[in-house]
Amino acid sequence: PLHAAPVAIVGSRHGSPYGVAQFATAVIRAGGHVLTGCAAGVDRCAASAAAAAGARVTRVPALGAWPSRPVASRVVVAADQSPAALATRTRCVITAAAAVAVFPPAGGALGPGSALALRLALSRGVPVFVAGPLAPARSGWAAATVAGVAGWLHLPAPALFG
Repeated sequence: PLHAAPVAIVGSRHGSPYGVAQFATAVIRAGGHVLTGCAAGVDRCAASAAAAAGARVTRVPALGAWPSRPVASRVVVAADQSPAALATRTRCVITAAAAVAVFPPAGGALGPGSALALRLALSRGVPVFVAGPLAPARSGWAAATVAGVAGWLHLPAPALFG
């Protein structure tokens, strides 16, 4: 399943009402691992829930040291939390992911980090899940429930598998 892979869990620094902890726990229990920049809000909630589900937490001291292949049942978080590192941290998280889950705040509007993560994931052609009731503006999204969380799923084109 989608959540049994290295999954980047990203979203609002203000948190999200759409089941972040539930999703992160399901990723770890399915044998996957959580990748997060570990900023406040969604990132920190995902890392805490995954750790509570039994994942080991690995803090990456420098963004250049980000692992290209995370170890199973592990949470990988970036130590550099400066606002200047946001875009670089987001790129590192998305590049190492086999799937991306975006958790917007109540109301569904994506902030700059989440919007960047969504664009990068779609350009890489990895499966993307956006939690919540609002469908993303781009075509190709289907209503879906992943790991018990309702939202929207965008799968890569068949030509991208292989």
